[in-house]
Amino acid sequence: MRNKFYHNYKSVIEDSDKKILNQINNRNPKILVDINKLLNRVKINKKKETKDKLIFLGIVVLFLGIVGIFIVLIN
Repeated sequence: MRNKFYHNYKSVIEDSDKKILNQINNRNPKILVDINKLLNRVKINKKKETKDKLIFLGIVVLFLGIVGIFIVLIN
Protein backbone atom coordinates (compact mmCIF):
# COMPACT_ATOMS: atom_id res chain seq x y z
CA MET A 1 0.00 0.00 0.00
CA ARG A 2 1.68 3.18 -1.13
CA ASN A 3 0.89 6.65 0.12
CA LYS A 4 2.17 9.91 -1.30
CA PHE A 5 2.97 12.76 1.02
CA TYR A 6 3.90 16.25 -0.07
CA HIS A 7 6.23 18.08 2.23
CA ASN A 8 8.15 21.21 1.26
CA TYR A 9 6.95 20.86 -2.34
CA LYS A 10 8.54 17.44 -2.67
CA SER A 11 6.81 14.14 -3.26
CA VAL A 12 7.71 11.56 -0.70
CA ILE A 13 6.55 8.00 -1.17
CA GLU A 14 6.15 5.95 1.95
CA ASP A 15 5.57 2.25 1.86
CA SER A 16 3.53 1.35 4.94
CA ASP A 17 3.79 -2.39 4.30
CA LYS A 18 7.46 -2.37 5.15
CA LYS A 19 6.96 -0.81 8.54
CA ILE A 20 7.77 -3.35 11.19
CA LEU A 21 7.10 -2.61 14.79
CA ASN A 22 9.90 -3.51 17.09
CA GLN A 23 8.79 -5.75 19.87
CA ILE A 24 10.66 -5.16 23.03
CA ASN A 25 10.49 -7.93 25.56
CA ASN A 26 10.90 -6.44 28.98
CA ARG A 27 11.50 -9.35 31.22
CA ASN A 28 11.89 -8.29 34.78
CA PRO A 29 14.16 -10.37 36.91
CA LYS A 30 12.38 -12.47 39.48
CA ILE A 31 11.51 -10.52 42.58
CA LEU A 32 11.89 -12.33 45.86
CA VAL A 33 8.81 -12.03 48.05
CA ASP A 34 8.71 -12.84 51.71
CA ILE A 35 5.61 -14.92 52.44
CA ASN A 36 5.57 -13.77 56.07
CA LYS A 37 5.15 -10.13 55.01
CA LEU A 38 2.25 -11.08 52.78
CA LEU A 39 0.56 -13.11 55.53
CA ASN A 40 1.02 -10.28 58.03
CA ARG A 41 -0.54 -7.82 55.60
CA VAL A 42 -3.55 -10.12 55.16
CA LYS A 43 -3.94 -10.46 58.93
CA ILE A 44 -3.75 -6.69 59.43
CA ASN A 45 -6.34 -6.08 56.70
CA LYS A 46 -8.66 -8.67 58.22
CA LYS A 47 -8.37 -7.06 61.67
CA LYS A 48 -9.07 -3.65 60.15
CA GLU A 49 -12.20 -4.95 58.38
CA THR A 50 -13.45 -6.53 61.62
CA LYS A 51 -12.84 -3.29 63.50
CA ASP A 52 -14.70 -1.28 60.84
CA LYS A 53 -17.67 -3.68 61.01
CA LEU A 54 -17.82 -3.41 64.81
CA ILE A 55 -17.72 0.38 64.68
CA PHE A 56 -20.53 0.41 62.12
CA LEU A 57 -22.59 -2.00 64.26
CA GLY A 58 -22.02 0.19 67.31
CA ILE A 59 -23.18 3.31 65.46
CA VAL A 60 -26.33 1.53 64.24
CA VAL A 61 -27.16 0.24 67.74
CA LEU A 62 -26.55 3.69 69.24
CA PHE A 63 -28.82 5.31 66.63
CA LEU A 64 -31.59 2.77 67.25
CA GLY A 65 -31.26 3.31 71.01
CA ILE A 66 -31.55 7.07 70.66
CA VAL A 67 -34.58 6.74 68.36
CA GLY A 68 -36.18 4.30 70.84
CA ILE A 69 -35.64 6.67 73.77
CA PHE A 70 -37.01 9.57 71.71
CA ILE A 71 -40.16 7.56 70.85
CA VAL A 72 -40.68 6.58 74.50
CA LEU A 73 -40.34 10.19 75.68
CA ILE A 74 -42.82 11.47 73.07
CA ASN A 75 -45.53 8.99 74.09
